[in-house]
Amino acid sequence: MNVEYQHDPQSPDGDQELNGQLRRYREERRRRIVQSRRAQRCPTGHSSEADEIIRFAQIWAPYGGASAEETFSIFGISIPRFVDKLWEAVHEAGCDSTVVSQLAHVYPTRTPVEGKDSRSSDRFVVGTLIAVQ
Repeated sequence: MNVEYQHDPQSPDGDQELNGQLRRYREERRRRIVQSRRAQRCPTGHSSEADEIIRFAQIWAPYGGASAEETFSIFGISIPRFVDKLWEAVHEAGCDSTVVSQLAHVYPTRTPVEGKDSRSSDRFVVGTLIAVQ
């Protein structure tokens, strides 16, 4: 939105007018910054369960992740299943690299081991997810 602000120093209401224009500009700028930050975290359009999983993971990330008991009491699933669902949700939501990096340090992804015994679903290698932009 390009708006030209004019200030007439000779006008008796010039200072009030200028202050009003500055206030409106600052309010609009703050609103745009907040919107931009919200959009960068995780775009909307994903399921509410995915949103809850991402939010839960972000809350617990500074503490090394949620305990198995906490995860089970909230979602009714084990930690490995929670991690799988978390990365599905992150992928679905298209979260920015900051969120991905924060979560990758605490909730590493699990990938199947390649080789002769790869048919066993119990064998996994722990790795990290790398965000590509």
